[in-house]
Amino acid sequence: MQFYRPIFLHKRAVMEPASEIQDKILFMINNISASNMDVKAKEFTDVLKEQYYPWFAQYMVMKRASIEPNFHELYLKFLEKVNSRMLNKKIVKATYENCCLSKTFLLPLVVIVTIHLFQSPINTDK
Repeated sequence: MQFYRPIFLHKRAVMEPASEIQDKILFMINNISASNMDVKAKEFTDVLKEQYYPWFAQYMVMKRASIEPNFHELYLKFLEKVNSRMLNKKIVKATYENCCLSKTFLLPLVVIVTIHLFQSPINTDK
């Protein structure tokens, strides 16, 4: 049996994956590039289960997008490759929830992801 530590976001708990999974995901995001994006997106979908998408969304918004604006385009392309409507919704939700908490203005990311979410032909099975 695995135990998970909850992250509290606006009075609701978000379950974290096991530390081995977190390490794989963090390593993957640290090493993502335009040349390996297809492989990383496939690896991501194989490693991270949908129940942990809220955790990943919170990580991407607070630990990556809010402090790395130069990588927004790379992260958006990664989300396109992952091709998950559910993940995109979680990213948008985490961004809106954390806009007032972050000192960095995240609205451009919200707009980009929201436009992508509603205009891209994303597989609805994921």
